Amino acid sequence: MRIFIYSFLTAFLLVFNMCAEPVGQEAAAKAAAARLPQFYPGEWHPAGDYPLYDLAGNIAAYTFMFERADQAGQKQGRRETPAEFVAARRSALGEATDKSVGNHPELYGAERFATIVISADDTEPPLIRCFLGLPPQLVKERDAESLASGQRGQGRWRVSRRLMLGMFDEAFECEDETGREAPLVVEMRTGKSLPLAEATERVRAKRKKSVADPERERLCREAWAPFRSANRKGVQP
Repeated sequence: MRIFIYSFLTAFLLVFNMCAEPVGQEAAAKAAAARLPQFYPGEWHPAGDYPLYDLAGNIAAYTFMFERADQAGQKQGRRETPAEFVAARRSALGEATDKSVGNHPELYGAERFATIVISADDTEPPLIRCFLGLPPQLVKERDAESLASGQRGQGRWRVSRRLMLGMFDEAFECEDETGREAPLVVEMRTGKSLPLAEATERVRAKRKKSVADPERERLCREAWAPFRSANRKGVQP
């Protein structure tokens, strides 16, 4: 998948700045709609969105999915959702084969969908990632639950939050529906899981080493200004 990154984006978005102001979903959506065609020209329809959280439960970013106008799939008189698309592709590949795991390219629908991830913090630039295809936090949700079950052995695991721990991570917070096990953080790139409490402690250690950059924060707020102004006035940027 093709990825575009701002070079000054920090390695971890969990570092909390006391001067930061949260960006609302509406302003983030305006930024997504404005920036996506700059990378992938053409007519795109919104296909869904979801928040990405930090370990404290705060919204760290928003993920917006778009579908090409000429590729829009219909299902029973309505447009097929990205989740339905992934489920249908998994079924077509065959659940019993290793082709159904979340790394298979056919599950992402790069010929049909595009994803853009927008920050929820005005001390970060609006755009975090932009690429063709569906996001891994959607495609790999089932795989994360399976990984948690396989590594922990007990309980009945389900994804409770999709996480934003770094630019390229594919992380989830999973909880045991039976209540017997403590919550886990599952990272699909490494294939490892660890208790939420331990992951949170690691973030605290990184936070202590962070250094504020007022000039960078000023530039980020300037980049956000058109979308926030449009949000307040109800007009497009």
